[in-house]
Amino acid sequence: MALLKSINTEFGAPAQYWRVVSVSDDLLARKLDIATAGYFNEEARRAERQPMAIWQGRIEGDRYRRSPSLAEVYALLKELPDWAEAESD
Repeated sequence: MALLKSINTEFGAPAQYWRVVSVSDDLLARKLDIATAGYFNEEARRAERQPMAIWQGRIEGDRYRRSPSLAEVYALLKELPDWAEAESD
């Protein structure tokens, strides 16, 4: 499971395959902190290459869901402006 979106990196090449690597659920504050790792492509990720970039963001307020499944996390990410045009893999 991943998101597909081409985002330029500091290496001069875009990361195109984004995988959720961390979700922190703050039940009291009603927020999810999410980190994704960006790879050149799925093959690079499967070969256990280092990510080219890390994206971090937050889901809070009306979008917050308590203890979401991984599939729900990806769906929540796609509601954010940074990921609105991403395709699901």
